[in-house]
Amino acid sequence: MLKSSTFDPSVQIERNVSVPMRDGVKLAADIYRPAADGAYTVLLLRTPYNKEDAQTMNYAHPAWYARHGYVVVVQDVRGRWASEGDFHPYAFEAEDGYDTIEWAASLPGVVPKVGMYGFSYAAAVQWLAAMTRPPHLSAIAPAMIGSDSYQGKTYRNGTFSLALLQSWVLFVAQDTALRQKRPDWASELTDLYAGIHAYYKRLPLNDPPAAVKSLAPYYLEWLAHPTRDDYWKATSLRDHYGSIDVPALHIGGWYDIFIDGTIENFTGIRRSGTAAARDAQYLHIEPWFHMPWSRYVGELDFGPEAANRIDELQFRWFNR
Repeated sequence: MLKSSTFDPSVQIERNVSVPMRDGVKLAADIYRPAADGAYTVLLLRTPYNKEDAQTMNYAHPAWYARHGYVVVVQDVRGRWASEGDFHPYAFEAEDGYDTIEWAASLPGVVPKVGMYGFSYAAAVQWLAAMTRPPHLSAIAPAMIGSDSYQGKTYRNGTFSLALLQSWVLFVAQDTALRQKRPDWASELTDLYAGIHAYYKRLPLNDPPAAVKSLAPYYLEWLAHPTRDDYWKATSLRDHYGSIDVPALHIGGWYDIFIDGTIENFTGIRRSGTAAARDAQYLHIEPWFHMPWSRYVGELDFGPEAANRIDELQFRWFNR
């Protein structure tokens, strides 16, 4: 049932809407709509980091986009927070993204055109969905994401990205522990995360604590594939540039861990994407690091021109 937002009467919110996937798993989404009658295009954010947060450390709240004339769908990806299923990074995001896009395009009171936004993992899911060419995906705005599942993300020139991956696994596995009704494991992971620098020194790498082995088996899979084999190529954008046929606004940060891959995506699709996509790629880079996005990086102040104006930029992009 739609209800008016408690903080903005011009926006209506529908919580925990069930979105069926092709294999029967149901994912949960929140829908933000302009209260005024009319048909509106859709913006979709798919995140493993809790749909109620909606990546608001960098973006405006979804209600802001709804006030500006969009139906905004924010979804927990498979196996995360309110959604059903088991979480395995990237494994289901192409199909789940396709199914969610087509479901969103069929909602009542919408123009059947869908745009996607989000950064980091929420940018990777955009690319994985775009590779499947959903008929109603019209534009995307992936931010702060690399070009390859192996190089620059899990490994860099053959070396395991230890700090990046170990901290990320400890963080995301906490929700999995709570889903499995193991508050003791959640507490253990929280403590390990708090003492992360000591955890980085733990050896051997392929013998993590029992909580990590049980809650994040994909961590051991990553270690078991130290070279760029078919395991990585299946979810690598670099190997599928020719499949991309949507306009994309690539957003990067000069101090972001994925800046090289962000630039490679832009140049790669301009060179190898479909004819429709090649001339519809745009690249916007700010002097930012991964999060939060602001004019400050360490002790450096890049001035007011480097302030975060991403929502205005995306508003112009999706309007176009």
